[in-house]
Amino acid sequence: MWLQKLWYKTLSLVFGFAAFGFGFAMVAVIYSQVTLWLKTAVWIPHTIGEQLIELEIGYPILQNWLGAQKIVDDVLSWPASLGYFLVGLGLAFAAGWTHIRFEEIQNTELADLRRKEMVE
Repeated sequence: MWLQKLWYKTLSLVFGFAAFGFGFAMVAVIYSQVTLWLKTAVWIPHTIGEQLIELEIGYPILQNWLGAQKIVDDVLSWPASLGYFLVGLGLAFAAGWTHIRFEEIQNTELADLRRKEMVE
């Protein structure tokens, strides 16, 4: 049981820190756009596709799947800050779920320990 608790606690921390990192990236993208706009009065959009290229991940190409490629192209044209927000939100939900699972296991262990104490 302790290994399972350790696993869920570790996952909760990893997902939480990753969600924080994506939130920070979202703020950094918006900050860079706003400061550039304040200096030049020109809004430069940052899209998810551009961020993938900057991170050297590459642009996904689905050959022979023209409809799916159109969906991918549309999603990659969304603002990068929205992409960071959505990924961070998913990671935050994962962190919350793993933390709830950790607490369920811990509460079960405490209830079992109390039952044993009452019996004795």
